[in-house]
Amino acid sequence: MTQIWQVQNNQVPERVRHTIHEFLKEMKSADREFESIKKYGQLLERFFVATPKDFEHLTSNDVIDWLNSLGDIKEATFNQYLSKFTMFFKFCEDEGYIEKVLVKKRWRAKVPKPVPKHIDPINLAKYRLTVENESLRDQAIIELLISSGARNKEICGLDIKDIDLENCKAKVLAKGNKLQTKKFSDQCRVILEKYLKVHPGNSFALFVNRNGNRITTNNVRDVVKKHWKKAELYERVYPHRFRHSFATNLLIEGKDLSAIRDALGHAFVSTTIIYTNYPSIELRKLYRKYKG
Repeated sequence: MTQIWQVQNNQVPERVRHTIHEFLKEMKSADREFESIKKYGQLLERFFVATPKDFEHLTSNDVIDWLNSLGDIKEATFNQYLSKFTMFFKFCEDEGYIEKVLVKKRWRAKVPKPVPKHIDPINLAKYRLTVENESLRDQAIIELLISSGARNKEICGLDIKDIDLENCKAKVLAKGNKLQTKKFSDQCRVILEKYLKVHPGNSFALFVNRNGNRITTNNVRDVVKKHWKKAELYERVYPHRFRHSFATNLLIEGKDLSAIRDALGHAFVSTTIIYTNYPSIELRKLYRKYKG
């Protein structure tokens, strides 16, 4: 039988040690992993060593003061600690050791939104070279993703009539059932011209699967990942990353927010701002790679 992790430090008051043990036992009975239980126990031990008080003398200030004393920890880590304390003190409240949970919801730190993950220009070039050896349909799908900034679902919804080869434009049904126009590259136009000559012709849909049915977002995801693997690229990839890369390229070319908003089809600049959260140093690195 797996042992329960136990507080060993005698600086922790005996009744608190016993309560932590009972709490961890309950976690084990709920089939929590040993490592997860151990992390709860270690955090509680650290806190009660620094704040060796019994429950009747413990206050919310003790908790927040200790958390603040940890210094420069990431917002996500801070929130994880808060969640662990909340779970423990809720147990203590249920058992009658304290009258109320000592953690305040307002303490939660605002976690910064992650910077959108663009694709390294060198990897993108390698990917394009690999895709050149694949079917015209797959080439067209991937080049549209790369050069137009269109969403996965928008590409799946394209009909043949939506493509304007002469002007390198495609009409897509975007979010909110709004029609938008996407521009694509000359390279994409050449591929589409070749693809349309061999299109099965039994469907209005621009892209169809082997059964002649319109492709799905899962089909596009599979196409993207299959050729990414063939290119021997190992970082995680998904269709929306091409949209991020499209926006990043516009940014490092010096396009302003309104131009990027229009190209992405966003209703508000505030939505577009997430694509411009790159530190200036990172932007300079991207620019050098982009320009070779």
